[in-house]
Amino acid sequence: MFVIAILMQIVMCNAHTCLIDKTQAVCRYLELTSVPQDLPKDIKFLDISYNNLTVITSSELSEYKSLRTLLMNDNNLDLLQCDAFHGLSLLVELSLAKNNLHVSRSYPNGVFKPLINLSKLDISQNMKKSTNFSVNYTIPVDELNHLNKLSIDLVHQPYFGKHFREMRGLNVLIFDFCLVELLTNKTFMYMPNNVSHLFLNTCRHFVVIETNALFYFNNLNTLDFSGSNIHLARALDALYPFQNRKIDNVLFRGITYPELGHDVDIVLTKDMMKYIKSMCVQTLDFSNNLIVKILNESLLSLDHPECLQNLLLSANRFSLDNFATDFFKFLHRAKVLKLVDYSYIPIAYNQPVFLEINGNNYRKLLEVDKYYGTKIIPFVRFPSHLEYVRFSHIMATTGMKEIILANSSLRHLEISYFKTYIFPKFTLEGTNELTYLDISGISAETTIGKFPVLQHLKILVMKTTQLYKLLWNNTNIFNWAPNLTSLDLSYNYIWRIKDATLGNLPHLRNLNLSHNMFNVIPNVLMTFKYLVSLDLSINQLTNIPKNIREWADLQQEKRQFNFFLNKNPYICSCDTIEFLFWTSKTNVKLDRNGNYLCWLPIKNGKSRYMHNILKYFHDYFGQCKAKMWLQIGTALLTFTMCALIISTLVYNFRWRIIFFFYRTFRRFVERRLDVMFKYDVYVSYSDDSVAFLKLLSGVIEEDWGFKMCCQDRNFTVGAPSADERVKHIHCSRDIIFLVTPSINENEWIHFEIERAKYEKMTKYLQKIVVITKGISLADIQSEFATIWQEVLFIEWPTEEEEKAKAWQKLKLWLF
Repeated sequence: MFVIAILMQIVMCNAHTCLIDKTQAVCRYLELTSVPQDLPKDIKFLDISYNNLTVITSSELSEYKSLRTLLMNDNNLDLLQCDAFHGLSLLVELSLAKNNLHVSRSYPNGVFKPLINLSKLDISQNMKKSTNFSVNYTIPVDELNHLNKLSIDLVHQPYFGKHFREMRGLNVLIFDFCLVELLTNKTFMYMPNNVSHLFLNTCRHFVVIETNALFYFNNLNTLDFSGSNIHLARALDALYPFQNRKIDNVLFRGITYPELGHDVDIVLTKDMMKYIKSMCVQTLDFSNNLIVKILNESLLSLDHPECLQNLLLSANRFSLDNFATDFFKFLHRAKVLKLVDYSYIPIAYNQPVFLEINGNNYRKLLEVDKYYGTKIIPFVRFPSHLEYVRFSHIMATTGMKEIILANSSLRHLEISYFKTYIFPKFTLEGTNELTYLDISGISAETTIGKFPVLQHLKILVMKTTQLYKLLWNNTNIFNWAPNLTSLDLSYNYIWRIKDATLGNLPHLRNLNLSHNMFNVIPNVLMTFKYLVSLDLSINQLTNIPKNIREWADLQQEKRQFNFFLNKNPYICSCDTIEFLFWTSKTNVKLDRNGNYLCWLPIKNGKSRYMHNILKYFHDYFGQCKAKMWLQIGTALLTFTMCALIISTLVYNFRWRIIFFFYRTFRRFVERRLDVMFKYDVYVSYSDDSVAFLKLLSGVIEEDWGFKMCCQDRNFTVGAPSADERVKHIHCSRDIIFLVTPSINENEWIHFEIERAKYEKMTKYLQKIVVITKGISLADIQSEFATIWQEVLFIEWPTEEEEKAKAWQKLKLWLF
């Protein structure tokens, strides 16, 4: 019988499919209409949220006397019986949020009496409908002697009775699901005066607050109105009761809502700051409040700047132009200021382009002189006590020429996505403690050389910095940060890294190269001996070669190695089987547990996840073994016919010998005729042929040994485009036109065709090659009509065998 009873209990528990782990039970999304009665009696944590409970009766919870936490959120509860929590004297946290419990009629007297140790109560997001009449809060909170934190709704016209004053231990009061539109001087009359943290964050209707509405919160340390539709001016007026007092946190983020037909933009004045002026505030958050201007005698006139530790002003629209000097002087007066956040400031474009109108003719675009309207601050000296500074996503005409850090305590600096006229130079005086630097969103060509050697810098973030422009022609570009442990170079369109480019980073542990264009993993990465995390996700990798896999396994033997490779266009074929097996056997910690999506050429180009392929490996790759035996047989046959093969090789190489002497003779003749070419071939291309250009560059330069010229790599930055094209076409022996569907969008194609025609007539240009890809011959004949007789034409095929013939034809022409 005992065994049968146990089995019945297991079956009943499994019927509810609750997740039970030691003393915790989670019964979410099970469509329960009552509390399960067959759970272990000693559970301390019970979550029965997201079910269909409508009422809690006296017997449902009484068996679970050890409960410390009870979560019953998002049900349909509309009534609690008076003895619903009988026996739960040890309960510490109770959450009844997102139900239908009414503050006037769902909580009978005595319902909370058994909860003698309850310290956290959440009954918010229950009052879903707004009423225009006064609502009396009859919740018997006076029965909760040890309640420390209360989350509750705020109805349109709330009335809190005297019994609320009995919560003498209440420290945190959170008003959620706020429907109130007016807070009078008497609204909180009976609230306990020991509340230290007041949160009013979700009021979507415009809230009017009478001047003395918060008078009864005598011990307030944190006042948070963030997210409520109050308007900054009214929120500042609500600080009237706290004059000449200390409040740790005044958080007014995003409380000024834009309204159609009303001008709510804020100019911060001395009169608006009259109450907060005399207060001692540690954290002041005015972010996202439509502030368009700050007058000098407002924010900067605080009587106690020595109290301020954190200042947040982001997502407004005011410029530092009119009070920059006084602002930085104020930062120096704030002796304990640790954090400054001035980010997401859209003020003005630094180089706008306007439309010139002449009568009724819209003739051209007129670029404004870049010096017009630009205000340059010569230098800014950061206060030595600052520890965290964020200047991010700023778009303005103002610029700082130099930032000086003197004996600085600054640890975290973000100066990213900075759209200003100039980027400042950083100067160190004395000691510095900078360990984190984010210069994302700014061209690396602009920031290079602007930083001194930062010995203490550990983390460097350079996302979206066009770093590929520096990787070709520079070496050791991070020599100013020799002790980096974490480097983020994501979103930079990098497809190749030379061995000496990154320099010596002996302490590097985390490297993020995601969202780039690598099709081969650079070997330089294997020189970082202490690397523990490498992110190469979202690139163009089709396979992970053997040397990289062996290196990753070696790193794993030293310590836990995290290798992120997801979302690459992997190919699962007979040639990549070793990589496929490696993903399932290696001890390296791979993202997605190594279960990446890969393309199967042997299955008509379908994509499958690697774990599924391994599960049915023989179905996918059964022919690979036959291929292996075929290769062995071919090798044996080759061995027996060695003499024939040698003869064939000699015969095949005769053309290479001929080509060698031909090229040597050609260059000799060119020297004698004083015709010297800087490039072997000039390539003209459109925006949609960049991927093919990359492939072409690898074959022509690396495989064939030619020197190729292309616009994005070889043109001088800032020089006139027409002059650059004339010069480089003249210095090239041959020219290749890559013709793709966007040829008509290439504004320079006709110029380059005419220039090629001219160079051909002058006998300097030797061959004109036209390669079409994705476009028919009929669509382009008019473009090349003037030089068609001189053109060597290739229509790029899609079949692999035909591609090989096309490469051979191009090679013969260029030789």
